[in-house]
Amino acid sequence: MKHAVLNKTEGESLLRDFYTLSGLRTVLFDNYGRDTLSYPASLPEFCRLVRSTSQGEEACLRCDQTACRRARTERRPVVYTCHSGLTEVIMPLRAGEETIGYFLLCHIVQEEEREQSWERCRERCAPYVSDEAVLRAAWEELPRVSGDFLRASSSLLLLAAHAVIEAQMVRVVSDSMTARLEKYVDDHLEQPLTSDRLCTTLGVSRTALYHLATDAYGCRISEYITRRRIRRAQELLIRTNQGGVDICNQCGFNNYNYFIRVFKKQTGFTPKMYRKQFAERDSIGECVELADV
Repeated sequence: MKHAVLNKTEGESLLRDFYTLSGLRTVLFDNYGRDTLSYPASLPEFCRLVRSTSQGEEACLRCDQTACRRARTERRPVVYTCHSGLTEVIMPLRAGEETIGYFLLCHIVQEEEREQSWERCRERCAPYVSDEAVLRAAWEELPRVSGDFLRASSSLLLLAAHAVIEAQMVRVVSDSMTARLEKYVDDHLEQPLTSDRLCTTLGVSRTALYHLATDAYGCRISEYITRRRIRRAQELLIRTNQGGVDICNQCGFNNYNYFIRVFKKQTGFTPKMYRKQFAERDSIGECVELADV
């Protein structure tokens, strides 16, 4: 298993330069499908309106995570229509055979289908924005590009994704100690995993364990363990019919209400909502491969 640690300063510079050239907002997702870096940092007004309701916010999160899953499966750039009717392109950031993150070009209107795009956005966003005139005004501010321009931008971003790894802008960490830690954590998620227990098992000091976690995962060991527990819970929610309390216990959470709070903070959904949305369907909209990218 490989893990990526991002040089944030260099990452921000790359996204800023790409925006200067293309005028397209770019987002970097981590391997969990979470937004870790974007430029510009603020959402366009159109998306802010859609996300102003909990229903719209949840639909956006669901769409992003589904797009990440599809890009990981297909291992190539994919262009699709998001849940609100806009064009987006997602591509996996890969180190060897491992997907360690995703680049997303977002909030785009293709010039060749401008009015068709508006009708699609108007229909899909009706549950979130009641004032059509306000929505239209925000839609008019979104970037409009031709299909050729979008394809060229995607190709350049794909090259940038390869260059990011080569330039060690994203450092990939993989070693035997990390593998030992990961295996032990994954094999004992249902049990208390204290720092003392991990230090004894690995034969390292607390300081060494701290540096191992921060170097490999960019966070404290406790946060890494929480991420693994939530990832396991996601898998169980989608792949099994087990109840929430059983999943909570299997993943090492002793309090179900606490489990729900942590799960929602990590994923944007309650466990019940997550199972309903991802076990039943993928809500990404129409999806077409960018075969020539």
